[in-house]
Amino acid sequence: MGVSSNLLEKELAAAKIRVKAKVGKFKADNGVPTVAQNIATHKLDPCKMLDGMSSRQEICNAISMSAPTVIILLFFCFPPDDFHWNRTWRTSVLTVPTLLHFPVSMSYHFQLSWRLLEDAVDCVPRKLDQTFIHLSCIGTSIGMTTDIIWSAVCCLLNIYFISRLWAKKEAQMLERMINIGVGVLMYGIPVLARGDVWHFVGGALFFATCPVVMVLRLGGWGHSVMHLMLGGITYNVMRAHAAMTNVSLA
Repeated sequence: MGVSSNLLEKELAAAKIRVKAKVGKFKADNGVPTVAQNIATHKLDPCKMLDGMSSRQEICNAISMSAPTVIILLFFCFPPDDFHWNRTWRTSVLTVPTLLHFPVSMSYHFQLSWRLLEDAVDCVPRKLDQTFIHLSCIGTSIGMTTDIIWSAVCCLLNIYFISRLWAKKEAQMLERMINIGVGVLMYGIPVLARGDVWHFVGGALFFATCPVVMVLRLGGWGHSVMHLMLGGITYNVMRAHAAMTNVSLA
């Protein structure tokens, strides 16, 4: 226990030194001292800066969140068939929350880049970002099956997950990540159940890559890579949805 405590203290001390160095450079380059002053006066815990990413990396995080939107727009411009967007209302329900998530997430990462948030985690923009992840899960679950009961269960479950984000005693990081994983799995199960193994496995591989690159960090670029993986998930979701809606024409 003592060894673990000492290691933790050393890691925290090293993190503080790294963050102070980055903040000092940011202050000199951009003349935005507010957050830097808070760190210098110990009003802000440097460890709460989101994974110690640079301003440039946060800008890339914002831009890379366009990947799912780009995939949806490509499907709009080059639909699988002439009736893809007119065959069912479920297509719109599936895509609209994902499209709305893009500006919300982009705003969050730009605010992190400009160091406008005194706490990168305990803030409204982060909660909004993850709220729209669950709204996207709701839309996708409706778009992935015609089973009303399953869609209702997914909807209620994600509403509960959203409530945990905004609760006074909010869900901690591990719970939040598990909730997102469950939300994604819930809309993937109907794809597998109807035998569309190809798109289920494709989406699952992209999704499994997300936590790997986040843990590895990749020099601070892991978050951007994770966002690009969301484009792969969206592609498989759109293909699976197209396969499902085409069944009625067979």
